[in-house]
Amino acid sequence: MKYTFTLLFLILGGQVLSQTYSFQDYINDHKTLLNINRHIRNINTDSLKLDLVNYKNRLGFTYYQCRALIANHDSASNQLKFLDSAFMHGMTPLCIDKHLNKFDTAKVSASFKKNYLRSYNPRLINLVDSIHYQDQKYRQQMTYWYNQPDVSSTDSKKVVDTKQGFKFKEQTKQQALDSLWKLQSHTDSSNLVKLNEIVDKFGWPGAKIVGDYYCQRPGPDVTMFFIHLGNTRRDYQISTLKMVIELCKKQEDSWQNASSLIFGLHSKFARDFSEFSFLEIKDNNINKKESFFSVYNMSEMIINSGSHSKIQIKCAKTTLYNDLKEFMLSINELITIDERDLKRRKEQGMFGPKKLDESSFSFIESPELKDNIIMYKIVKE
Repeated sequence: MKYTFTLLFLILGGQVLSQTYSFQDYINDHKTLLNINRHIRNINTDSLKLDLVNYKNRLGFTYYQCRALIANHDSASNQLKFLDSAFMHGMTPLCIDKHLNKFDTAKVSASFKKNYLRSYNPRLINLVDSIHYQDQKYRQQMTYWYNQPDVSSTDSKKVVDTKQGFKFKEQTKQQALDSLWKLQSHTDSSNLVKLNEIVDKFGWPGAKIVGDYYCQRPGPDVTMFFIHLGNTRRDYQISTLKMVIELCKKQEDSWQNASSLIFGLHSKFARDFSEFSFLEIKDNNINKKESFFSVYNMSEMIINSGSHSKIQIKCAKTTLYNDLKEFMLSINELITIDERDLKRRKEQGMFGPKKLDESSFSFIESPELKDNIIMYKIVKE
């Protein structure tokens, strides 16, 4: 009987583990996480147990952190096992600082030293971090110059990168920015070569092998390199994003990283008509399950871009336009803007969170397009 139960558990467990982790799961987890964090703050362990059942993400440390807290509350013997798993998924003592008084501090410290980043590839993290440094090297200098007033050439300085470090020569603000952009463009090209070498050798450096995020600092962010590729590499960015999406479905990368990639892709090509990527369309109907990721991100982008933005949709038939419009309108209820985002938007002169409505869309009938193709363009009125 015991053997049968164990076998059944392994079979069912295997089925659970083999299920894909969809973008809808990610959205659901994001909402559940808001409740989980509230339960942790209020030390409401019973409610934490109930919500944790619905939390599907096993990529980061949150799930294992919560299991450790629950086991500790229940005085269960496996609390350190879950704590070890949390450390191996990127957690540090700082992450649970306010809960450390409930654990044996010496054991926690020993577990952290033994298991922190144990599941990741430290060499790869260092490689990606070095590219990250190069990615920001001249951009930080450009930020400084953008914030400077225009002055005469005798009062300006030129940034020159030498073996001894940065040196400055007199130069106008615009000349300094042009010089920095030239250096950064060369660095971006070099970074792309290095990143492709990493992908060839290690595979895509997703969250499973370099971590999703850490408490002291962001995890290595490979998505920003692709966001900086410019407007000429759309096909390359799409093929990369397809690879990342497949990893997300297997919980080997974070949907948050994939969202950053598709946001950068949509943002770059939003001013001209471009194909609405990652829509699965058949017989003038959108497969909503497979297209959810792209439609959600597009809807969120329009909402976040200000109250005077709308999307122009170009396709062969009105029926396809209406199908996409209704789908995007249904996404309204899933997109939430927290208080920090609301404050940021008000500071930037935006008109606060809004929903998509009929005025958010306009249709251009284009019989010359294939039936299952949708083109889009973001316009500001």
